[in-house]
Amino acid sequence: MQQKAAQVIRSWHHFAKVIDIPALLAGQSWTTTSIRPLPRWLGISRLAAKSFDLAYYHSAILITYLASTEAQAIIYTPHGIPSPSVSLEQLKSSGLARVTALLHGLHEVWNPWWLGGKLNLGGQNGLETVQRTGAKYWIGTHDEVKKGAGFVAWVLKRRIWGVDEILKRAGLVDEDDNLGIRHVTLESGESIALV
Repeated sequence: MQQKAAQVIRSWHHFAKVIDIPALLAGQSWTTTSIRPLPRWLGISRLAAKSFDLAYYHSAILITYLASTEAQAIIYTPHGIPSPSVSLEQLKSSGLARVTALLHGLHEVWNPWWLGGKLNLGGQNGLETVQRTGAKYWIGTHDEVKKGAGFVAWVLKRRIWGVDEILKRAGLVDEDDNLGIRHVTLESGESIALV
C-alpha cells in the first residue's frame, strides 16, 4: 500500500520529489532509514502488520532519533498496529534503546467484514502495544468522531473506550496509580515535552 500511495501522490505532479518510507525489519539498523535529506541522527520508517491487513490500515510510522548516546523511537499508528506486530525486543534488534511515545487511539471502529472489518483497533490493542514496547507515553490520536454519509454511515460502528476503563479491564488500576501507564490526551494545538 505504501508504494500505491506514493504512486498516486506522484501522479499529481505537485511535489518535486516523493520518497517511499522504507520498512524497518527486525535486525536492520535504524540508521539505514535516515535517508537524504534527513540528518544522520533522524530516521523515518514503517512497520507493517504481521497479520493479514486487507485495507493496509494497520501499520505504523516509526520516527527514530539519537538522543545523547541512545537511539529512541516514536511510534505513530493512527488506526493501530496489531500488538503482536511490534515489541521492544524487535526494536532493540534494530539498535533502538527505548520507545519514547506511542501515538495510538482509544476508539474501536469497525465496518462489516465485507467492507474491511475493523478500522481502528482501539484502546485494548493500544494498551497491549504500550506493554510490548515499554513506551514511556501513550498519546491518544485519531479518536475524533468523523461525520459520515451514505451507506457507510449506517453500518459503521464505534466503541468509545476511556483509558481508565481499559486499565481496569486489564487489572492494572491501583486506587491511586495506573501502574506506570502514562496516557496523555492532547487537544488540537496542544503539545507535550517528551522527556
